[in-house]
Amino acid sequence: MILNVQIYNTQEKIGILPYILEKPEGTYLEIGTGGDPIASMLEKMSATARTTLIASDIDENILKALPVRHPGLKKYIGAQVGPCLKLQQLNAIDMSSFQDASLDGINASSVLHEIISYAGGFEGMEKFFGEVFRTLKPSGILVYRDPECVTDKNMVVSVRLKSKTMSLFAHVFLYKFLDHKRSGLARAGRKMSLYSTDDVRFVFYKKNECEPVRLTYQEYLSVPSYDIDFSRQYSLTLPCGLYRELARHYITYLHDCNPLVFVRSIPVIGSNLYTTSYLAHSTASLFNNFLVKSNGQICDGKINHVVKNALDQEINSNSQVLEFGIPLHFSSRIKESQLRSLLRKYDFDPGHHIIALNNGDCLVDYRVFGMLYDDINQLFDKFNGVVDKKDITHAQWLKREGEEFYFYHSADELIAKVLSLTLAAAQQKNQGGDLYVLCPLSENHNKFVDRLCYTEVLNNSLEVRDALGYSITVKDGKRVVHFCKMLLKDAIAVCEKIIEEGPMEYPRVREWVDGAKKYYAAWESSHADELLDVVDSNDQVIGQQLRSKVYADKTSNFRVVNAFVMNDKGQLWIPRRAANKRLFPLCFDASMGGHVSAGETYEQAFSRELMEELRIDANSSSYECLGSLNPQKHGTSAFMRVYLLRTNKAPQYNTDDFTESFWLKPSEVLERLAAGDKSKDDLPVIIRQLFL
Repeated sequence: MILNVQIYNTQEKIGILPYILEKPEGTYLEIGTGGDPIASMLEKMSATARTTLIASDIDENILKALPVRHPGLKKYIGAQVGPCLKLQQLNAIDMSSFQDASLDGINASSVLHEIISYAGGFEGMEKFFGEVFRTLKPSGILVYRDPECVTDKNMVVSVRLKSKTMSLFAHVFLYKFLDHKRSGLARAGRKMSLYSTDDVRFVFYKKNECEPVRLTYQEYLSVPSYDIDFSRQYSLTLPCGLYRELARHYITYLHDCNPLVFVRSIPVIGSNLYTTSYLAHSTASLFNNFLVKSNGQICDGKINHVVKNALDQEINSNSQVLEFGIPLHFSSRIKESQLRSLLRKYDFDPGHHIIALNNGDCLVDYRVFGMLYDDINQLFDKFNGVVDKKDITHAQWLKREGEEFYFYHSADELIAKVLSLTLAAAQQKNQGGDLYVLCPLSENHNKFVDRLCYTEVLNNSLEVRDALGYSITVKDGKRVVHFCKMLLKDAIAVCEKIIEEGPMEYPRVREWVDGAKKYYAAWESSHADELLDVVDSNDQVIGQQLRSKVYADKTSNFRVVNAFVMNDKGQLWIPRRAANKRLFPLCFDASMGGHVSAGETYEQAFSRELMEELRIDANSSSYECLGSLNPQKHGTSAFMRVYLLRTNKAPQYNTDDFTESFWLKPSEVLERLAAGDKSKDDLPVIIRQLFL
């Protein structure tokens, strides 16, 4: 009997598909979903489509298992005709195997929480979006989906846990996010500390006591798990962001360790039957296995009270390990002694957290076991370790999932961050062409997709109120953003529409728009095309070409001038270019530099640029020509002449061109570049050729 399925919107997983169908000859990358959406997408493609679909994951074993889980994919792997599927091991923060502007689209699912948790924190996130921006073609699409974010992560909320399983989970789970001293986090993989133990309070009943107790985090930590009555009121006061972490991880915990919770049973009035459905697709086969194991039956989607009781017992049994502890067997007294020493090392009293059993085994408080998993696991071998395989599943889950963060940016923070990162990258790499950024494709491509099935489970498990006692909506879902690599001016227009739809929700996007408008206005005014002389290999003029065309064609047969100011100490005056420069923003530069316009001599261009950038009159200054450099012999970006002015006075530069300046010896300039400062490509070449 197939149960009724409570469908949620799974189209989010194949959000890249419409773009593939619109442009089937492209190359598309799938990241972070284990490749499962691939099968669904390939089924919907034309047999003649010349689409290259790349399923990627950092875990090679997941890729190897893909055609095993979906045998129908085998015909697509390496296909010469029709859609071609490739399997590629890939680290999302290093896509160096892909060339610049080589991908038409990327489908990324829940990538950021793993990157932030395991691959360098927020720096890893910046690398990911930087790589996406680099590899996407203009108008390329990134369909990004991750758990919905929290606007005010630090707002204090009160959470009443309504189920025993949820209370047990919170009891065990919260420490993975709070107790750094005793969690071995440097080894376990967690990178960041977002929440303080001072912000967490507990209200609960101890066993055999009539009044609830209210404890701080440190006070609560000293209470053994077996002293807590999880069947009665259990409440928390904690930051909103931590509550969301708790709720999201609870869903993943149920999936992996207690999946029968997702079976919904509603009493049929006037009978002992229950109408049954399931809230998660993966629960179907597990529930059928349970029916076989328990000799239960289902008829017309209904089960009787006997099967219902057995189902409840199975769910409770799966959560008992959280309450009573994890059974360990030690054939060696030395190993058991080492376990007790380990607990003392981290200020846990073994007498409170280890219970001896009659058969010689012992129960270890699961909260402590999860926190010290890496250390305790080193004591295990084939003669010593966890007794029950089910308990190992729980322990491994807590080690893995308890180290991950899901909620780090609100939608406003995420979009503004991506816009800022990609605009900075565009400024750095722009060579006279158009400016692109990653921006939501439109105001309609930034949506929260509610997963009603999970929201139902959470509403049955907890109740949340703010500091004033007002109820806060409990929900679970995904933030889905379709980012597009679009022109800066178009991105500004899209962001303005996003702000119109939620004026109070996007303050950071609004701030970015204000800055981007000013930058674009300056960029556009300075981007009026100028005509340049085109020269042959002997630096003889052979024609003229617009500057935009010269840079678009990436040619070097045009002329530029550079000049340096040097003081009596042999130091060069080195400025840093302004942030609004379309070429090499915020990079070290020569004291002065510019293009030689069509019909201009090097000398005339030098005089003009000297006045524009440094406000120095060449006619009243002493200068000399140091020499000429060219692309063929010296590897410069163009044919150039370099001039030198000697003065101890720093120039009164144009602030539209530079932001700050330094007096540095030629060797010191190279040292600064080696240490990480950026410069125009020609600067180190000029210094090595003419000053060293």
